[in-house]
Amino acid sequence: MKALDKNKKKFLETLKEGLKEELNARRRIHHDVLSYERDGVKRMFLQNMERFKKCKPSYILRVLRRLSWVS
Repeated sequence: MKALDKNKKKFLETLKEGLKEELNARRRIHHDVLSYERDGVKRMFLQNMERFKKCKPSYILRVLRRLSWVS
């Protein structure tokens, strides 16, 4: 009976370690995905800012007038 309890305890510890490793792997993947998405959004925002800086004021006003909430 003690051998069975010992095997059960060893199995549960192994399972616990496996689950910890899986959780850490998923955390790393989630962190990597979020940082990649943040970098993409930041890059897109900076590109749009550069494009906006190059626009003439008359073009910007024309675009703003097309928006219903500005009229």
